[in-house]
Amino acid sequence: MVILKKSWHKSENQIIIAVMSATHISVTEASRNFADIINRARFKREEFILEKGGVPVATITPHPASLTAGELALILPTFPRMGIEEAELYARDVRAIRKKQTLPDNPWGKDIEA
Repeated sequence: MVILKKSWHKSENQIIIAVMSATHISVTEASRNFADIINRARFKREEFILEKGGVPVATITPHPASLTAGELALILPTFPRMGIEEAELYARDVRAIRKKQTLPDNPWGKDIEA
């Protein structure tokens, strides 16, 4: 079964429709392999339709707000890049923050010797 999933892309205010292929499994199989099914939904972005007596009763889908490293690698190049002026201002701000930043001599306390 092919399912059309509709999600909202927050940064661009657009709706994206993706085609996902769902795996049909029985509720019994789902209960016996629950951890594996959750991991597959989370890490492989798989979707499962749970059936009882051959009738669909529930769906397990990946959470839309979570991304895998592979998905992140695909969308990062689509983000706008900083111009030279913006990059220089950003670098200046980072240098200023680093100059003001101080760390204690001994972060574990005065009573402990290094």
